[in-house]
Amino acid sequence: MSRQSEFEQIKKDYGEAFAKYCRAHFSTIMEDEGKLIALLHSKFIPSHFLFEDIKENALEGMFKNFIIGSYMEEENKIEFTRADAEEIPTPEQLMEKAGYVLTKCETNQDVLAFRKYYQPRESLCTFTDPARIRDYHIFFAVKKDVDAIKRENFKKPLRQDEYGTSVICLQFSKGKESSLSIKNRYNHSVQNCDATFSNDLENIIAGLTESFEKHYGLHMINGRDSFEIPNYVQANDGRFYRFNYEINNVYYCAENVVIINGYPVQFDKSKYEVVDYFIFDKKEHRIMPFPINTVCRDSFTSTKLQDLVFTKKGKRQRVVELTTVSGEKINLTINEKNQIISYENNSSGSLPDDYMTYASYLKNLSAPNIKKMGRYCFSDAKQLENLDLENLEEMDAGCFCDVTNLRKVTLSGLKKMDEHCFAFVPNLFSLSLPQVQKIGSYCFETATSLTDIDMRQVKKIEDHCFSLVDVLGVVNLPELESVGDKFLEFSPKLKRLVADKMKYMGDSCCVYCDSLNFLRLNGLKEMGSFNFMSIASLDSLNMPSLEDMGQSCFTSARSMEFVYLNSLYEMGKKCFSNTPRLNDLRMQSLKKMGAKCFLCPSRLEYLSLPQLQEIGVDCFNKCESLTELYLPSLSKLESECFNQTNNLQEVELSSLKEFCGKNFEYARTLKSVECPKGAYIGEDCFTHTEKSFRPKKHNFPFEIMR
Repeated sequence: MSRQSEFEQIKKDYGEAFAKYCRAHFSTIMEDEGKLIALLHSKFIPSHFLFEDIKENALEGMFKNFIIGSYMEEENKIEFTRADAEEIPTPEQLMEKAGYVLTKCETNQDVLAFRKYYQPRESLCTFTDPARIRDYHIFFAVKKDVDAIKRENFKKPLRQDEYGTSVICLQFSKGKESSLSIKNRYNHSVQNCDATFSNDLENIIAGLTESFEKHYGLHMINGRDSFEIPNYVQANDGRFYRFNYEINNVYYCAENVVIINGYPVQFDKSKYEVVDYFIFDKKEHRIMPFPINTVCRDSFTSTKLQDLVFTKKGKRQRVVELTTVSGEKINLTINEKNQIISYENNSSGSLPDDYMTYASYLKNLSAPNIKKMGRYCFSDAKQLENLDLENLEEMDAGCFCDVTNLRKVTLSGLKKMDEHCFAFVPNLFSLSLPQVQKIGSYCFETATSLTDIDMRQVKKIEDHCFSLVDVLGVVNLPELESVGDKFLEFSPKLKRLVADKMKYMGDSCCVYCDSLNFLRLNGLKEMGSFNFMSIASLDSLNMPSLEDMGQSCFTSARSMEFVYLNSLYEMGKKCFSNTPRLNDLRMQSLKKMGAKCFLCPSRLEYLSLPQLQEIGVDCFNKCESLTELYLPSLSKLESECFNQTNNLQEVELSSLKEFCGKNFEYARTLKSVECPKGAYIGEDCFTHTEKSFRPKKHNFPFEIMR
């Protein structure tokens, strides 16, 4: 083959730009006629996307070194040194030096023993694929200090960070030569999770490749001069393939190839087309199911067709026109990489569970007549930009769970949304659900860009909804009756919240809402714990219907001046602690107060709680401005209450039977105490009042002398 004909062959197989690059950088190899094209064919399946991807990822230098190194290895121009077999440490010994404990799995039970190290949404597909152990040699390497490496400390995961590499799974395909995949602890939360350490054992510790070959007989195709490029996988034939999807270790590739357990299967394009992760049978007019993959199923493959036609759309796109047996039309627009980028369906009715659940490249979705959507439909449509579901009424769990590009959602007819829908939508700024009445848990959990919501009919919102909405300013929910845990948690720009019909609120709602300055929940009767913590701007609180408040609510409400809770019956511990500006408190029905409530210096001068019967330790401690105190129904005063009340003058405790220790210890200005005869006085009560005021015995009355 002449140099010019080799150039033309490279141009045909890989594109003109790539051919010119090869001529400029591999001229020496091209002097050896036919060697370069043979080498390229042995390493990369012909593809016009290869050079584009190399440039996009700035890998020109690495690619050049890989090709030259591979050529020199084939020509025996590099000699590799090898220690005597007896001197080669075992993989276990080398991994120990690298800080890992290496374990080889012989059974599925061995594999499942490592599931405990993974977060639920980052669990390996290996744990749900019992056939994997049959086709792969599986090893797990766990860092010795793995228990100290916590997921919550890694907010922005990176494939090679300490957590991602703290538990790795090494999978070698079985056969004479093995392809290697080193799987990350983050799994699909990071890019190229199946190529940790670039799938090069030497990047873990030197000598590991040779050690696995000697002690386990595993000869790696990846070889010494390994190469890595995002969205490419090296199959058992040693070649790299560009893939659109990896689902449970099955790779769906752009060149009409599916790689199953490391083995590439080339489909005849005259009969079949691999589109996204579906195989279209053009002769039989069907969408082939997953006989090769029993773990992953998509109900789109069950669509019964009477016709299937591919037509061109411009220079780089095509349309797949599907006609169902009932005459309904579905149009799919696909790009040059056979990725589905648009879905149109004008039929009415419903979509079944798991419909197009992995459609990661979908940008436009139009199904205006669909009434119901099953579980996990379009759940991984990360690139979705436009959504038309005008008449949708019901959405089951997990739909659109991870749609990171979506900016606007309008579902005018939706009445019910189950859990985990739109859970991760960081770019969503506008939400309109005017008829929705119920929203399940974890919906819109991380809508960090949301600025506008319309849910005027919603009655129930379950746990973890809208918990990280960084820029939302106003929430008005006129029909809302109950919210679960963590509603509007971490909403620093929230200024106004109105929900007059709300009767129940779960735990940890509206926490760290530093800008909240208007709150109206007139119908609220029951509130869980840890609500409205650290709300720095709210200066007044009036909840006329509230009867029960959990612990640690309104702690660090540093601007709070007025609190009116006249129906409140019971309050948990630590409520309203650290409220230094409080000067007016009215809770006329309160009967039980937990420990450490109102614990901080405040401006409160007068306090009357006429129905209070029980009070926990350390309440109203350090209330230095307090001068008058009326608790006529209290029977027992727990220890360290009203301590350091330096300006207190008058106290009415007309039902009290017992003072526990250290009450009124620093009430230096106390003038009068009304208390029943015989009430027990604990240690260190009234310790720092004037000497003539201190009781000589542990009971009342005692003489007050001024």
